[in-house]
Amino acid sequence: MIRIAGQADIDFSAVGGAVETTVVFVDVDERGQPWQAEIALPRAIAPNVINATPSNVGFLNGQKLRITLNGMSESEATVAIGFGLSFTEDGTPLLQVRLRDMMTKPLAKAPAPHHWEFKLSNYRISVGDDRTETPPPPHLAHIPGASGGFKVNRIDFTVAGRAWMLTDDLMGTDPHSNKKRVREALLSGTLSTPFALGDEWQTVAQVAEDVSWLLSFALCTWVAWARCSLVTDAGNPTWRYHRDIASAPYSSISPQIDQFDGGVIRGFLEETYPQFVANKDTLDHAIGVYVDARVSNSLLIRTALLNMLLDSLQDEIHAEDHDPQIDEKLPERLDEANFQAKFHALLSTLSGNWTAQRTKDLTGVIKGWESLGIKGFEKLKLGARHLLLHKAVLKLPDEEKTPYLFELDYLVFLMIARLLGYSGLFVHQHTGPDARKIADVASVIEEGEE
Repeated sequence: MIRIAGQADIDFSAVGGAVETTVVFVDVDERGQPWQAEIALPRAIAPNVINATPSNVGFLNGQKLRITLNGMSESEATVAIGFGLSFTEDGTPLLQVRLRDMMTKPLAKAPAPHHWEFKLSNYRISVGDDRTETPPPPHLAHIPGASGGFKVNRIDFTVAGRAWMLTDDLMGTDPHSNKKRVREALLSGTLSTPFALGDEWQTVAQVAEDVSWLLSFALCTWVAWARCSLVTDAGNPTWRYHRDIASAPYSSISPQIDQFDGGVIRGFLEETYPQFVANKDTLDHAIGVYVDARVSNSLLIRTALLNMLLDSLQDEIHAEDHDPQIDEKLPERLDEANFQAKFHALLSTLSGNWTAQRTKDLTGVIKGWESLGIKGFEKLKLGARHLLLHKAVLKLPDEEKTPYLFELDYLVFLMIARLLGYSGLFVHQHTGPDARKIADVASVIEEGEE
């Protein structure tokens, strides 16, 4: 973490003061994201804050601050919450606040921008399509023409009518080195695109957001951009926006769509981006729930989320376009009062303790066989699915739980891939370690398991 000193005009009227210029210290975390600040309090109002109630400590909550940092740049940030008080060595009281959504620009006229740059959390790939040059080591830097080598960590692609470049900035490093578990997001990648006259940062940022969402699905971890910058040809930022996001910790789960062969991720992004944008409401939700399930350490949570997602996706797959698994009129007949009475009477012969609720529950299980609208799901033990969703119990022998999870995950993955229009390579625990093409196995949705 680094600390930057600056000045800001603060409205202290809520605690008996006025608008005053005071010293502000901004703390920037390892991702380059400003996350908190300490604001020097005028001595005249310090007692009002020192003796404050919790509501008084938060008197700046929601206030926008214009902060001049080092006399070189101006930032605008919003105070998320005031949470504490500390003191400098000379006794100056400092109000501690969290910051969000900080935008920075230089005070002097900036050089012409060259490209947009988005810093990504948790973006890691096995290998890129092209290489980026690395600078020579310090002891060779003075030698003309000295080379520092290169890394094959770059992927070029085109979406939304513009060229983009992805780089894995941590390629060749292991975030789990020294046996330390990574418990936070890694600012590990860069997504960039050339600047064009007329660009609006919100429009460009939305494309970066959509690309990040697709990468999250492909890599099975939460990829998100934390910082957007306009950068000169020399690599210097002329404008910067730090986004307040709840980026998930880095997950080392094996990706399902990676660089098994050259151009796989490029092909995935270019093939799926139009479909994602056209059907964003459904796919945004589906990918979000799917990645949440993938990064969870709880088998119960993973299977529950995947089962719920399977239900929500069924209509999008157009179940009516396929032959019913049993009979398309089955759910309607199950609801008939005459059948329900006969069915309950039959089941009641099993035990005098049999209840109408148990009959209703079993009817729901039978409906589930038909309502999913896909073949192959009958192998996933819908009785276990019912107990999982309604009782939070995965009632399967221990040796069957992992295969159940893998097959369930596999079917949900194929359904989302189908909605995205993806036909390229993937790997999945259910099908083994070798990469396969979606186009070659997509028939599982219509025809059942191979």
